[in-house]
Amino acid sequence: MRSFSIVVLFAVLLTTASARAQSFSDTIFFGDSNTDNGRFKYVPQYTSGDNAGVLAITGVFTTPGGEMWSVRLGSRYGISVRPTTAPGGGNNYAAGGGHVAYAGDHLIGENAWSTDQQITAYLSAVNGRANPNALYTLYIGTNDLKTPLGGLFITPNLVDPQNLAALSALANQTVGQAQRLSAAGVKYLLVPNITSTTKTQAAATAASFPWTQTHANSLSYYNQAVWNGLAARGINFIPIDFATVGDYVLLNPARFGITETRVTHPACGAVGVTDCTLTDLVSPNAMNTHFFADTVGHAGGVTQKIQADYVYGLLVAPGQVSMLANHASIGQIAMNYAYADQIFYSFRGGEASGTFGGWTQGGVQQVDVTGGQTSTSSTPYHGAVGMDYQYNEHVLLGGFVNYGQAKINYNSSGNFTQSGATLGAYAGYRASAIWANGLVAYTWLDNQLNRVTPIGITSFFNTSAVEGANISVVVQGGYDFDTSIVKHGPVLGYSYVNTHINGFTESGNFTSLQFGDQTISAHVGSVGYQAQAKVGDWLPLAKVLYNRHFGQLDRVMTTTLTTETAPSYTMPAVGYGNQWTNLTAGLGYQINPKTVIRAHITQQVAQESVNSYNAMMSVSSYF
Repeated sequence: MRSFSIVVLFAVLLTTASARAQSFSDTIFFGDSNTDNGRFKYVPQYTSGDNAGVLAITGVFTTPGGEMWSVRLGSRYGISVRPTTAPGGGNNYAAGGGHVAYAGDHLIGENAWSTDQQITAYLSAVNGRANPNALYTLYIGTNDLKTPLGGLFITPNLVDPQNLAALSALANQTVGQAQRLSAAGVKYLLVPNITSTTKTQAAATAASFPWTQTHANSLSYYNQAVWNGLAARGINFIPIDFATVGDYVLLNPARFGITETRVTHPACGAVGVTDCTLTDLVSPNAMNTHFFADTVGHAGGVTQKIQADYVYGLLVAPGQVSMLANHASIGQIAMNYAYADQIFYSFRGGEASGTFGGWTQGGVQQVDVTGGQTSTSSTPYHGAVGMDYQYNEHVLLGGFVNYGQAKINYNSSGNFTQSGATLGAYAGYRASAIWANGLVAYTWLDNQLNRVTPIGITSFFNTSAVEGANISVVVQGGYDFDTSIVKHGPVLGYSYVNTHINGFTESGNFTSLQFGDQTISAHVGSVGYQAQAKVGDWLPLAKVLYNRHFGQLDRVMTTTLTTETAPSYTMPAVGYGNQWTNLTAGLGYQINPKTVIRAHITQQVAQESVNSYNAMMSVSSYF
């Protein structure tokens, strides 16, 4: 049995792999007061003039008791977001009053840095090499796109009347800043659209905003110019549609617990937002009930949370949907092992030539997949029926059908039910101690997806019916050493599973998205050892199988907004380890010379990000 020990040691020692799952090591922000969480608490906005040297009390551009969306988003990844001016530094370069390129000066504040200044400071701090595993945000343009009616006279009025040439130039400046980040190695960049006015008159009325269609059109033109410009330069970014979210909340405030949407009645009353404390709030719970923090139009704490939840939803949705293909592939590979074992057991030898056989099997699995922000847990079950014909002492031919189903639960909220119907054919061959078998199968997949996105105190649901398919080809062979009581020997195998999940489009709310097709081509090589004994009518068995995935598991999900015309963005699918070991133990009982009942359990071990077992029972007979 020395060869058996060698295989076990080989499998255990080599079963290591790296997981690929989307998370971030840092969050870095560039922008203006829409993102700034305290810059002017530590440095004065002005270094000259009447307000020179004056520090803000909080420096945060939202209601006390609430948090900026930037802070909330960072916390979802376990990251503390601090202004870079804080003692010890930070990761938020955003500066209230900042523009795209107009540098901070005595008019807007010397420390109201433009994004040009912010990005220059960041690149200098990292020697021009960005962190490729960090999440970046470029949220800028609001202060460049205000009319004099909005209270800003520093930069020209571009929006009403509309100045398309100037808007295009501004958009190009913003794209240029993003290009600097991309060139430094930034892979994940959030680019929200600008919301210095609402998209619709109805939302503006709810907000008590002055509004014109021309102003709204100008913002739309700028936003589209930025997004299209980024796409034209090949920059992968995630478009954030804060404009649609804001309009929806203004028109449906009660759903979010908001009771006051007018900018003329903000949470901080007449107090400037960066100096607002809890005692200044118009009511103790105003951070949760007022859309606006101040009369300038900065979002209140409840609105900031809505924004953060929406962005987080855009980031995790691709990983959630990637689980449809992951579970289909992982489950099919496990089932193929069960089918291959059944072929091995069904071979009846020369004395049964010309006989027909039948078998049925049923089983249950536990499959848990963990990955960054998205993990799943499921308990698939299946049932199969097969028939075969022992052509002669060497050849067995057969076919089978199978149906299986699983409800896969996400670790956060939501789930999907995946079911599959399989039709397959198989063949077995045996010549003395040498044996081989193979199968081909096609599985029709159906997924009923219930994707849930928590937003503030409520949740949004997207339900979709998604079809797909698995194509399987499996070959397995080995050699049996026969000691009369125990048969044992090495096993070699190869399994190919092509999983395809169709793309689909959600609809109905601002969290609805469109997802592209998914394909996983799994090429799994296996080496192991097995042993079977016959003790009276009892048939104990054991098997260890080391598996290596030789296909490409790294893949990306293509996702598109449905609320705005925007370029698609790509995010990594949830990945998992490419090596693992199956440990199987089972017991059979020979009811009569032609009928055997078997039960076994297989534990899948040492596959990073996957924990799985498979319990199976089968009955085989021939006539």
